[in-house]
Amino acid sequence: MKTGQTLAYAVLLFFFFQSLTALVESAYSFGLLSTSVPPESLAVLFVFSPVLLRLVRRPPAWTVPALESAAIGFRLVFPFVGPKLGVLFSGLAVSSSLLLFPLLLLHPGRRFPEVLSASLSVALAATVLFRVLGSGVDLSTSGAGRGFAWVIGVASIVVLLRAASSELRREDPGPGKSSLFAATGLMGCFGLLVSVFSSPNVVSRWGDFSYELLVLALFSGLVLYVVLQHLIPLDRRSLVWANAAVAACLLITVLPNQVDFPAEAGAYPLRVDPPAAWLTASALILMLLAPITIHTSLFFARELAELRLARRGALGFAFGSGLLAALLFAQIGTVAYDYVPVVGPVLRDRFWLVALVMAVIPIVALLGCRSRTSAVNRISISVPATILVMAAVSLAGLWTTRASPAKVQPSDGPLSVVTFNIQQGFARDGGRGLHSQLEFLRELDPDILGLQESDTNRISSGNSDAVRFFADNLDMYSYYGPSPVVGTFGVALLSKYPIESARTSYLWSEGEQTAVISARVRVNSRILNVFVTHLGNGGPIVQQEGVLREVRGHENVILLGDFNFRPGDEQYVATLGSLEDSWLLQSSGRVDDSDVMRDRAIDLIFVTPGMDVIDARYADTDTSDHPAYLVEIAR
Repeated sequence: MKTGQTLAYAVLLFFFFQSLTALVESAYSFGLLSTSVPPESLAVLFVFSPVLLRLVRRPPAWTVPALESAAIGFRLVFPFVGPKLGVLFSGLAVSSSLLLFPLLLLHPGRRFPEVLSASLSVALAATVLFRVLGSGVDLSTSGAGRGFAWVIGVASIVVLLRAASSELRREDPGPGKSSLFAATGLMGCFGLLVSVFSSPNVVSRWGDFSYELLVLALFSGLVLYVVLQHLIPLDRRSLVWANAAVAACLLITVLPNQVDFPAEAGAYPLRVDPPAAWLTASALILMLLAPITIHTSLFFARELAELRLARRGALGFAFGSGLLAALLFAQIGTVAYDYVPVVGPVLRDRFWLVALVMAVIPIVALLGCRSRTSAVNRISISVPATILVMAAVSLAGLWTTRASPAKVQPSDGPLSVVTFNIQQGFARDGGRGLHSQLEFLRELDPDILGLQESDTNRISSGNSDAVRFFADNLDMYSYYGPSPVVGTFGVALLSKYPIESARTSYLWSEGEQTAVISARVRVNSRILNVFVTHLGNGGPIVQQEGVLREVRGHENVILLGDFNFRPGDEQYVATLGSLEDSWLLQSSGRVDDSDVMRDRAIDLIFVTPGMDVIDARYADTDTSDHPAYLVEIAR
């Protein structure tokens, strides 16, 4: 039964990480739609649910299996409902889990402290596996993958309901200070697992590190850990130094990718050199160190179990989970600083600081705990075997799902160029939109695709990699653009033809940070100079002037993006001094709904004068808050 419980709790923890991510993502999506703090954001209050334990002197034995079933059940439901119910069900799943964890530490029949490290290792492996198989998007929360989630979820509920039904242990008086540190430390470890280690695609995009090597490093660390765990010390002093290594490695990986933006507008466009090659080693070591966070979680769990605190530890868990939520939303604040009063300007360009604080929390918590040593259990051979199978499937998935643009046979007809703002992967109603956006793009079948608001490798967009997802499924070459650690609108370039000499240049900004990417696309024997951008609100003239400086001197230019200005505006007129509006060059004589959308168009494509534009049209869609704009150019 112990192996069954280990895997069942692995599923519960796997679902908890998903539910917490979905809660933050859902709350953010409603804020994105209204560019304010909507009522739905109050769903974040679910993280404070452990305070409810203060209202019950001694929960009955059925409370634990009920909460286990609720935590799994609510997670199984939210992928099937709309965004408004989704934020509710993900919140209820998180709330059930946070109420459950303190009780599990007092329940001898559940053996939670004994199996936690093994369960966390399997849960982390499962999280990575489903993201790899989904090309950067969690496969278990969409499509047929939801059915598999139901299978493992229902099986886990059955296993846990059949587990020992012994009574909860009585609470013994214990020091509140120690329980506060231990509970906060445990939540801090969970935060690192959710925001860093569970999504190698996120770390990969921080500095354009090899995604394949990061996945391999993570699984290598997990396998070594579950095999050798009984040899690894669990004393407080060793863990402090080990977590200091994690914090240092995280800082070394993130900080060099942070951009030091000059205050003078004349310093822009600002070209940033690619990250140094040695940073890849830092990122790989960071992935290898993931088991330290798991081992530290075991220390905190044992500390809390020894203290025998549930009601007394409720405030500690509420404080820890509230701090965790605050740090997750602080990550969002480093991007959405222009819409967050007071604290927004403080968070601007300080992603590194938020990441460092999250890594320091377990260290501070360790220093506040009273225990010095604790025994470590041997892990059943089934656990490393399970992780090895997941590693093998993940590595095979990396090979089979990756883009194969060389297999694509571009047509001899017109060159199709599309610009599309994907609203950070959200549909018009605030729900998840990447899969429907993919089907929409398949219908358009572009040869060259420019994306805006493609910076989805953040907790605010479920840690999904939209660029990888589209590139793999459309079999296109891709260039990601600005690093997610920089609070800049994401822009990306995808192409059926090879992309050469791609680079990112940042534009001057007082508010929202923006950038332009430039690249050469080789279409047979012809070289096209392609530029993709997303300007700030109102399309500031200073930003468009920076874009035009990047374009100057190039031939065969295609400049596309979300410009946030309209035909006739000052910025538009300035652009026509060197480029042509593709809409005005088209020879098709099209008259349809595109003409209506043209009146409010901010998604535009400019080309070198004289370029032969055959057709141009807007394609409206509910998969985003922007239409796509498609132009066909003679080859």
